[in-house]
Amino acid sequence: MFKFLKMFLKEKTDPQELLQAKFAAFRRLLSANNQILALMAEMEDELTPTRLQDDAYLYSRLEELGEKTAVMIAALNQLSDNAYPQLVPVFQQLREQLQQLLEQAPVIPETPYILPLHALIREKTPAVGGKMANLGEIRNRLGLPVPRGFAITAAAYQAFMSQSGLEDLINAKLAVLPADDLEALTRVSRDIQELILATPLPPDLEEILRLTAQALPTDRLAVRSSAVGEDSELSFAGQFTTLLNVTVEDLPLKYKQILASKFSPQALHYWRQQGLRIADLPMAVGVLAMVPAVASGVMFTADPQEPDQPTLIINGIWGLGKYAVDGVVTPDIYLLDKRTRQVRYRQIASKPVALRAAPEGGCVEEVLPPDQAEAPCLTPSQLETLAEIGLALEQHFGRPQDVEWAIDPQGAIIILQSRPLRL
Repeated sequence: MFKFLKMFLKEKTDPQELLQAKFAAFRRLLSANNQILALMAEMEDELTPTRLQDDAYLYSRLEELGEKTAVMIAALNQLSDNAYPQLVPVFQQLREQLQQLLEQAPVIPETPYILPLHALIREKTPAVGGKMANLGEIRNRLGLPVPRGFAITAAAYQAFMSQSGLEDLINAKLAVLPADDLEALTRVSRDIQELILATPLPPDLEEILRLTAQALPTDRLAVRSSAVGEDSELSFAGQFTTLLNVTVEDLPLKYKQILASKFSPQALHYWRQQGLRIADLPMAVGVLAMVPAVASGVMFTADPQEPDQPTLIINGIWGLGKYAVDGVVTPDIYLLDKRTRQVRYRQIASKPVALRAAPEGGCVEEVLPPDQAEAPCLTPSQLETLAEIGLALEQHFGRPQDVEWAIDPQGAIIILQSRPLRL
């Protein structure tokens, strides 16, 4: 009797409502599928050997793919009256496995401590970082002028940290660092940096540093960070040290100063915000023959504010480019049309001082005569050449570039760095 009454009293499902619900689920499934395909196509285009080290990009895309896949599974089960319940645990398991893979520390390739620039291409990024890998790519595959030099590999960094016991000591200091305590962070940063500077390099590493540097065409060097992942979406721009006009004798100490800059207060704070660990961001270092620049600057192959416009921006100052980066000197600014290479706008700044390489090492400020201070630091021919170089770099790397350049005493344009432009 009760079963009969239950059947009799049971509300009938409105076929129209059921059809509408099924159609809405079908639309959600199609939309999520299209979005997943678009994300996969984007990743196929974006994941160059350099971008494979870009954890922030991979994390964000994995999260998006997970969200869209969950929508697809829910919509499919709604369409099929829950015919595929097993998809939910399988999907969750795959998602967790991918998360674990991303959370693993970067694998440092087994390489020599030193790799010369003529042996570097983009595929060497995991060993020498994007900065030096890109510079080798520019030299070896594009044939553009770059300084002579070599990379001190991530394997050398790993050997120094592990053989000396520094890795365990630093981990112990970071493990007890209170959250949101800037005073403690500054104190721990200072302790770690002093520890690195006081620790001797492995003897074989110190010896090969000096021998390789002595083979360069000049005894003055530019030493700069090239950490794996440094110029990715996790940007550490300006946080690591660059040292100019370094003597060969001082190279081992300067190398340790670059490594120590990985643990500056600013870098440590950024690490904590991004959830990074000491094993992340292996610190490779670039050693380049010093270019005693007559003029130098930065070139953007797109306007960061209007990336869709055919605009190329060149900034330049007299002397070494550090004064432009640090804001000591206001640079000349040129806007060029990427299609015609013609200057559409220029603003010539007063540049009263220049940073020069000092004979005894390091850098010194030079006061410029008024006529030079007010004069443009680039000729029309140099602007045209820079534009051609910038567009060649953009085409080769497949996206707008942020390029550092210098002009040597003979008038040659030298590329010091090219990295993706942050738009």
